[in-house]
Amino acid sequence: MTYEDIKEIYQDIIDLWGEDLGGQIVVAIHTAPHVDITYQDFMRNYCVACRGNWIAMVYSGLKNIAPSVAALIPDEIQQPMKEFTALNNIAYLLGVHEADAPPD
Repeated sequence: MTYEDIKEIYQDIIDLWGEDLGGQIVVAIHTAPHVDITYQDFMRNYCVACRGNWIAMVYSGLKNIAPSVAALIPDEIQQPMKEFTALNNIAYLLGVHEADAPPD
């Protein structure tokens, strides 16, 4: 992942949740302890199935690996696809990665 990729994800977070809250989330991501786990491990061991609600499932995983970040993320879903993508990108920034590609 390049600096430009990270910058784009941070901007997407700010666009989705606004400058104030989005900015707080970006700072929390940057300062939170990072993990080194695969996405498969994240889904199996950190996420809780939520009756087919994938956004809630990924959010539950974030609560387990980075509670300080998850605490800032709004509960109310406004834009499901953007939020699902943002939550997965947040997980990636926190160190969740594909099995054959550890984070940069």
